[in-house]
Parts: sequence; C-alpha cells; structure tokens
Amino acid sequence: MKKLAIAALLVVAGCRGQTTTAGPRAGGASTAREAVERFLATAKSQDYDGMGLVFGSKAGPARATIEHVELQKRQFIFMRCFRHDRSQIGRETGKPTGERSIGAQVWYKDLTAMTNFTLVQGPNERWYVEQFEPDPLQRICASL
Repeated sequence: MKKLAIAALLVVAGCRGQTTTAGPRAGGASTAREAVERFLATAKSQDYDGMGLVFGSKAGPARATIEHVELQKRQFIFMRCFRHDRSQIGRETGKPTGERSIGAQVWYKDLTAMTNFTLVQGPNERWYVEQFEPDPLQRICASL
C-alpha cells in the first residue's frame, strides 16, 4: 500500500506541468493583453512558475519548451528588469504575421521605462509573451 501511495504521488508530480484547463494557472492567457498583464504581475510578485506559464512561443509555455536551468536564468533577469511599483499597458496592434504588439510602461522608484512586447498565439488559442525590447529597461535592471 505504501508503494502504491508513493507511485501515485510521483504520477501526480509528473503531471504538474501539464496544464490543460483555462484557469489562472493555465499556460498563456486568453488575450494578448492579459498575457502582458500576467507577465508584469509575475515579475512584480517574483512568481517564477507563473512567468514560466505566460512566457513562451507558438509551441506553448516556456516551462514546457526551455530547459529548466536556462529558463530560470532568463526569468531571474526578467524579474529584475520588470520589477516595478506600478505599470500601465498601452494599446494593442496587430502584425501581418498574426502576432500582436503591446507597449507597457513601468515605474520603479524614480525610474520609468517603456517597452514593447511581442505576443504570439500558441496551442489552444492561448497567448504568450514571446519577446520584449530589453534596451529601455537597462536603468531599472542596473538599479539597486
């Protein structure tokens, strides 16, 4: 019986990353704007798991497509550069390739930065932050 319980726990632990529902812990977001909102919220709260679900590509969430150590390195930098006291998300524009672009401004202490996000639609029509412009964030990244 003890071995069965251990095996069941291992199966549940192994399935942890396979989210198929559209709840708050599902991969991606239902809209491109929501993906940016989630990305910024996870950076502010230092939520590595949440960020791994909303940062991704057409293939799905980064935590399912990028090696764990590499993803954590990227997330560490993202968390530092996107730490903020408040944020404001701009308007969404479409691209001919089907991607979306959304600008966002973040304020951290006496610093402010404006960057643009590129969002893509992945599996199950979920939206992911694929990339952003890092240069405007350099002062926030480097600040103490």
